[in-house]
Amino acid sequence: MTTHRVHAPSCFEIFTKVEAEGRNAALTHKSLSGDIDALGALCTGESSILAAKLNGLQKEARKGESCREATR
Repeated sequence: MTTHRVHAPSCFEIFTKVEAEGRNAALTHKSLSGDIDALGALCTGESSILAAKLNGLQKEARKGESCREATR
């Protein structure tokens, strides 16, 4: 059997950084989601198709997000 030595403080530091980056990504996503909703609300008349496209892109981004969460 193969054994490995792990430097616990380094390992903990890596996990801490990854978790912090995950929280930052979630906050950024929430901010962008609100911006997309606000922009879509401004699209009326002939430009209303842009709102539909923005919502479609947002939906695709959410699908990707749920796929990443499912693999954790």
